[in-house]
Amino acid sequence: MRKNETRRLLILKALYDFTGANTRRWACLKQIAKTVNIKGKDFVAVYDYLLAEDLIELYGAGYTCMITHAGIKLIEAKLDDDEIINGTI
Repeated sequence: MRKNETRRLLILKALYDFTGANTRRWACLKQIAKTVNIKGKDFVAVYDYLLAEDLIELYGAGYTCMITHAGIKLIEAKLDDDEIINGTI
């Protein structure tokens, strides 16, 4: 269970950083996930979860999306956690 949460936070934090916490800036989440070395079935599971929990919003085709306000709030609530800031979770 901890592994799933870790993957979700890593990808969401990478999206948060890439977009500058801007809910109107889009990105390809599949490319973002590669930067934190999450691919294949693990990526699809994270993508499905983030979408179902309204932490990302679809934009266009493929895995293009934007971080939502809820996604920003989740990451900012975790910013005091040294592991997420240092990318070591």
